Amino acid sequence: VSQSRYLTDGEIRITEEFAEFLGVFMGDGSFYNGTISVACDSQDTDMVERVEQMFERYLGGSGSRVTGSKKGCTEIRKASVGFAAPMLALGVVEERNHSGLKRKVHVPPYIFKSPKPVVCAFLRGLFEADGFVARDGVSIKFFSKHKHVAKDVQLLLLALGIESRSLCLIKGAKYQYEGWEIALRADGGVS
Repeated sequence: VSQSRYLTDGEIRITEEFAEFLGVFMGDGSFYNGTISVACDSQDTDMVERVEQMFERYLGGSGSRVTGSKKGCTEIRKASVGFAAPMLALGVVEERNHSGLKRKVHVPPYIFKSPKPVVCAFLRGLFEADGFVARDGVSIKFFSKHKHVAKDVQLLLLALGIESRSLCLIKGAKYQYEGWEIALRADGGVS
């Protein structure tokens, strides 16, 4: 599948609301065979509702299903062959090794060039997906399996005047993998 086949002479405007959707998609989304989906914690009902609203606004509706062995995940999804072209134009999907498209996990270059409110909205979506408050309540953390994403998030935070630190961690019990955690203090200092 040639990427040029999907490109058109259109314009996609990156608003604050759309940037937040892109952040959520980069954190907890997937793209497979024309299906866009976002996985949410079923207990976080306000976020499930928010993602459903995003799907309604940007994709024309959605379906949702509860998944996981303990029914702890709500997956919001929508399928259309028409999603490939705009997602490729946005640079948020890429070709799979064999065929089809998959989510391209990164911070899109246009986010770096966007006004501060758009950058904040993207980070809000990303942190909603992959961020958490430390047990001690003193710091806010973000985790990614992708080193380049962690570095780019740190750069975006620094551009907003927010200092953070990055730490490489080995996660998983049975299957171990390397990931990067970014920590920033809830009060704005460095954690």
